[in-house]
Amino acid sequence: MDEVRVETGVDELIRYLRTKGKVSLKEASTHLNIPEQTLQLWLDFLVEERIIGMEYKFTKPYIFLNEDDKSQILDSKEEQKRDVTIDTFKEEFFSNAKRKQMPESKIPMLWQAHLSTDIERQKEFFMAEADKRSIKNPEKVFAVYKRRLLEM
Repeated sequence: MDEVRVETGVDELIRYLRTKGKVSLKEASTHLNIPEQTLQLWLDFLVEERIIGMEYKFTKPYIFLNEDDKSQILDSKEEQKRDVTIDTFKEEFFSNAKRKQMPESKIPMLWQAHLSTDIERQKEFFMAEADKRSIKNPEKVFAVYKRRLLEM
């Protein structure tokens, strides 16, 4: 099966900063073809997380990729490549519940409730994708999908 890679505007921003170094906020906004206000919202988060740095020359803001965090970005990309399955999420859920001292007898029930809620959040997307693919009886297909996930 072909591998599909989804990239965000933030990925594009980081790639741009890797090639350009330090650029003005206006230049980045123009290059990425997004409003400066939107870019500023992204930067508020990215600067707080120390992924991107910002400095001002007079009143003109300049942004750059933090050198210390380049390796952090690469490490997180490597971590994303590892196989992630529902079992991985289940193990993490159970581990976190135990760490929070939840009664072990209640953890499976909490997992089922958590998973069920998460699956329902995906229903709209699932239905849209089923419609694109002309799948007949998408409600029935979704019900089978949900039941199988909950049985795991």
